Amino acid sequence: MNKHKYYNIKILAWLLLIFLWAIYDIFLETNLLLSLIFVVWWMVLVVTTTLKYNKFWAWIKKDERIKKLALVSWSYSWFITFLTINILFWINHLNIIELSTNAIISIIMFIMILSMWIFLFIFKNKPDYEN
Repeated sequence: MNKHKYYNIKILAWLLLIFLWAIYDIFLETNLLLSLIFVVWWMVLVVTTTLKYNKFWAWIKKDERIKKLALVSWSYSWFITFLTINILFWINHLNIIELSTNAIISIIMFIMILSMWIFLFIFKNKPDYEN
């Protein structure tokens, strides 16, 4: 298995653990300190794994197209995250599901990272992005 595939699998595994902990935290009341420790620990692991992964991509020359795709992907990711925050607010405000702060933060971090990767993957596979 090459290193790129290894890091992709590792990052996705950490994100899946964050998501599963958020689901667990939503449906079962857990210890607040324990939830905070797990979420912070998993986010540190995601960030460090991502930074190690990016060292292997340092040889790629960043041209204008890649910078433009990254900017557009971040913009779409920010918009999806903003919508998620609003949806979670109304779900909690209308008492549809009781959400703890840890669950909301975990969901937002998961959506933020995942949507960035999805949009970057979609736009990289297109011939060119037009405004």
